[in-house]
Amino acid sequence: YGTSRQMKYNKKEISLDIFVDTTSAEIFVNDGLAVFTTRVFPEKQQSGIGLFVEKGLMEYELEGWKLNKMDIKSTEK
Repeated sequence: YGTSRQMKYNKKEISLDIFVDTTSAEIFVNDGLAVFTTRVFPEKQQSGIGLFVEKGLMEYELEGWKLNKMDIKSTEK
């Protein structure tokens, strides 16, 4: 809703670990140097992640995993 999160970073390489759940996204910059958390409410047809750079070009490698849902059973009696 127009909210942005940002940090200054002056090195050429950066690593991002991005975790997206049903209504949340967390981005870990360089193994936790900075962490960004937000709530997301995508439409059903919106199932991707986009990357962009404001100036110049960006080279990137992307690797993704899709996790299966887990059945969690209570051990309470």
